[in-house]
Amino acid sequence: MIKGKGIYAWILSRCEKGNMAAVVERLKRAQMTHIIPKIADGVTIDVNKNDSYLPDLVEHAHRAGIKVLGYHYVYGSRPADEANRAIAELKKLPYDGLVINAEIEYRDLVGNAVAADLYCNRIRQEFPDMLFALSTYRYPFYHRNFPYNSFLKYCQVNMPQVYWMKANGTVPYQLNRTIEAYREYTPRPIVPTGAAFAEHGWTAIAEDQRIFIQEVEKHGLSGCNWWEYWEAFHRNPELGNAITNTPFKIGEIPEVPSEPLTKLYYPCDPKWRISQYFGVNPSWYPTSKGHNGVDWALPVGNPIYCAWKGVVEVAVEQTNGYGRHVRVRHPFGVTIYGHLSRIDVRVGDVVEAKQVLGLSGGATSDPYSGMSTGPHLHFEIRQNEPVVPLVPGSYVYNAIDPMPYLVPHELPDAPEGEDYYLISLSGNLSLRSTPGVEASNVIGYVYATDPPYQSFERAKDTLNRDWYKVTRAGVTGWIAGYTQWTTITKIYAPKPPDPVDPDPEPEPLTLEERVADNTRRIELLEAR
Repeated sequence: MIKGKGIYAWILSRCEKGNMAAVVERLKRAQMTHIIPKIADGVTIDVNKNDSYLPDLVEHAHRAGIKVLGYHYVYGSRPADEANRAIAELKKLPYDGLVINAEIEYRDLVGNAVAADLYCNRIRQEFPDMLFALSTYRYPFYHRNFPYNSFLKYCQVNMPQVYWMKANGTVPYQLNRTIEAYREYTPRPIVPTGAAFAEHGWTAIAEDQRIFIQEVEKHGLSGCNWWEYWEAFHRNPELGNAITNTPFKIGEIPEVPSEPLTKLYYPCDPKWRISQYFGVNPSWYPTSKGHNGVDWALPVGNPIYCAWKGVVEVAVEQTNGYGRHVRVRHPFGVTIYGHLSRIDVRVGDVVEAKQVLGLSGGATSDPYSGMSTGPHLHFEIRQNEPVVPLVPGSYVYNAIDPMPYLVPHELPDAPEGEDYYLISLSGNLSLRSTPGVEASNVIGYVYATDPPYQSFERAKDTLNRDWYKVTRAGVTGWIAGYTQWTTITKIYAPKPPDPVDPDPEPEPLTLEERVADNTRRIELLEAR
């Protein structure tokens, strides 16, 4: 994983006049965690002769704890030769990763997907554990012919070039649009590249560098970097100063080892009805060709649980898409918890299975509910590996149906001393004779228009769903709020005190009390 701030270096000879020790000192002052020098161009060593400076840069950077990711600009017309060039350069020095820089040449190349696969696969065979990242366009919808997925399936990181050229002051909009646009493609953590340069009469401004860091933090991304070292620190030093003086506050995200998916815990109380299953409504979701998760129709404010142990990768508020949501990285992939009303975790947190991540949301009155038509939880699993065979809901996102993996878990009981429930309804419910059995006899009905019910007993069915015992119009029975048209909101409340006898048996009076009582009676008679 790429974490924290970093920067590209195009021509090393003009960075601190070729003094790589001075370059690393500059990186340390800027609290940078990685540098990305150019190591090759197509099938050749870079014409700027970076190779004569790279050994010194790698040595000084590693001594300072800074990672070096070599970037290779590729064209695609000779993918095998380009792969061989990358392999040769990567073997020369202990690089920490490869950044694949592919742009217009690959976009316009006939057979570009095959070329990308050949290039990446050959390098991956030589370096099976090396970090690969893709550096290309910020808005993939403008460059549909580019083979994004062919590259990204080999990459652990997506590094889009969020260059806001001739549009200073639009950083939040452009970064958000980039993140949303890449949701159509193979899911990879995004580490965006910002604009710290001048070109074609336009120059970036210092304030946008600070805003860029803040927006990256707001989206819960693990890091960011800039194009480019000489531009930011020499040609336009005010940009480098802004980058240096703006700390990156998100902590490190621990790595998650690979393990197969075996089971998951329910992300919410399973008593809530499912309003939309996996793979349904393909006309609503043309990209995934069906709903790529499961929706539970639960009211706002209910606890949302982590389905399995992992590391929080995204914890963000946004106005579109999943709205306020959390993403947790697991050994098998990512789980997504969408349309929340509150987030209780931060990026980098190590979370346990069944831990509360936040509260359910989705109300249309909430500006951060995202694409939601009402209160609900969207729960989604995206696997690391492509789903085979492809089914509705799995296209592009590698999503799978969570339901076969979900198992119930014990939910928290009422706090001590709070042992009954006030129950309000959002629909009409049948009053049944037997708890936990939907087919049991219907002995009465309760209605949404009724006042809240009190329930002193609760039972569980085989799916860990709650049933409550209530009385209406003299009829006592069991209700559960998970059927298609009904839900129950339960509120813990203290049990009321035992009722007081309105006409208790009087205690016998003492002699003094009888004398006082007779005196009072005489005084009342005399007063009349």
